[in-house]
Amino acid sequence: MSALKAYAVQEDCENTGGIYFAKHQITALKHGASEYGDGDINGWTARRAPWADQYAPGPCPKLVMIENGWWWECFGCGVIINDQYEAYDENGDTRELSPVEHGTGVYCCEECYLQEQTREARIKAREAEAIEWLALEVLSRYPGVTLTGDHHAFCPTEGGGIRQCMIAFKFPGAQIGPAHYRYNDDGKECGLFVPYGDHDAWREFVTGQTEAKK
Repeated sequence: MSALKAYAVQEDCENTGGIYFAKHQITALKHGASEYGDGDINGWTARRAPWADQYAPGPCPKLVMIENGWWWECFGCGVIINDQYEAYDENGDTRELSPVEHGTGVYCCEECYLQEQTREARIKAREAEAIEWLALEVLSRYPGVTLTGDHHAFCPTEGGGIRQCMIAFKFPGAQIGPAHYRYNDDGKECGLFVPYGDHDAWREFVTGQTEAKK
């Protein structure tokens, strides 16, 4: 059996693509066209990249790709990182780059990576606070429901507000699936979504709650 070989698979017009490892060129070509396009290999090219063979079965380190002519946007600030290892600031002055790779991301420098980690931590903290707030709202508004834990919140920036938050829950009598209580920052009130097949069960549940409060 032949060993896996590295291929640089790229779209012919925009050069979008990546490094793929396969026994045959056509296999690498199909993988690249499928991931970056609609699966049609027309307009795509797969070339051998022997410098990346040692990283089979992949992935190939992004810093190694940069050394071999590829470029990436910094996952933190978005600056272009190529084999020139320099960029221009807002004043047009040149600054040297010292790219680092962490997980699946590449950053222009270690400081940028740490700043991005701090930013993401603050965003996650705001999202967790929103989930806790809305979960308490659901439990207060609908006593007797059970939270499923399948919650979601989205905060686009560390200094911005919550764009959306959703709490999933089950209620007595439900058969189809969890209901959702959702907050959106569009100025509207929180919305309740109950699966169509559970509407009767929901009305019965709410009626029972109302009568229990009398």
